[in-house]
Amino acid sequence: MVSQNSALFASGYPANSLFEEILLEESGVFRKVRKGEHKFLATEWGRCYFLGDPMIEGCENVLKAIREDNTSGASELVHRAAQCLIFFSETSKAPSPSCFKKGLFELIARLISIQPTMAPFLNLANTVLMSIEHVEDVEGIKETMGEATRGFLRGLREIPRRIAIHTSSLLSGKDGILTHSYSSTVFEAIRFAANSGRDLKVICTESRPALEGVNMAKKLAAEGVKVHLALDSAAPSLLREADLFLTGGDALSPLGLVNKIGTYGIAIAARANDVPFYALCGTDKILTEGLADRLRIELKDPGEVLPVPHPGVEVINHYFDITPTEFLSGVVTEEGVWQRDHFDRFVAGLRVCRALGEGWV
Repeated sequence: MVSQNSALFASGYPANSLFEEILLEESGVFRKVRKGEHKFLATEWGRCYFLGDPMIEGCENVLKAIREDNTSGASELVHRAAQCLIFFSETSKAPSPSCFKKGLFELIARLISIQPTMAPFLNLANTVLMSIEHVEDVEGIKETMGEATRGFLRGLREIPRRIAIHTSSLLSGKDGILTHSYSSTVFEAIRFAANSGRDLKVICTESRPALEGVNMAKKLAAEGVKVHLALDSAAPSLLREADLFLTGGDALSPLGLVNKIGTYGIAIAARANDVPFYALCGTDKILTEGLADRLRIELKDPGEVLPVPHPGVEVINHYFDITPTEFLSGVVTEEGVWQRDHFDRFVAGLRVCRALGEGWV
């Protein structure tokens, strides 16, 4: 069990800059310089080439958009991250494998840091880095990581449909669902059930402060589902009207389920009311304990909670919390409905690449 005061909670995530030397392009001429010999800001890289690799301005725009998106789920955001890796690979002018890999490590470190609660970013990184561990030429690295990245995306596209099919078995004889926040996976599962003729009633929480649960309610209503929208604080009492509590998740590991703030409290209430709680998480969300230690739950803008600051009032605005796995009735993955023993076996079989396992990235 992870304490809510553990190192997983942090006000930020430190930049992971691997390079003391970079190549700077000026009017088409490259020169090697040391950090500090020119204006260098991590957020204003411009046309700097890290040991021969371009951090292209187009990538910068994508990174910024991913960082600032506080309503999309992990599955949507990791698609953008994957496209960024593909773009990097296809446009790199690295003169050597070591230069290419160092530039790639820097980009991956930034991708992990900009959404530090989302497991798919770490699993994407692990997939790509493991694929190139034993490739020793630049073109081979590009081809291999491109194939690995596209394969990861193909797998992601199948996950919601397969989870929806497995979730339908849980809904047999049940029509009341409570869900918290917005999850594209939960949305697809409910839509699939509704389109299969199930007469469902769904309670959506508003999910403050970004109110992404409101979007969930509107999208489900547009599919013809009966929806009630409730205050977050009303969720525990409303569980008496539900047969199931379903959520998505940004990460799942032996340390717990990382999901929208408030999930932990609703999970406690679900157990008290004998309401089964299932997390709908593809295997792209599952991490070893070692990789899960890299996740960080950041403090967000206090103005979202208290628009006008008040003397003596300090705002705590976390978007996520951690629910211990003991509160889960099971996990629905693309491979089926898992109980704890199946989950533990799966985690035990996961491999972690050297770059992540040894802290190079």
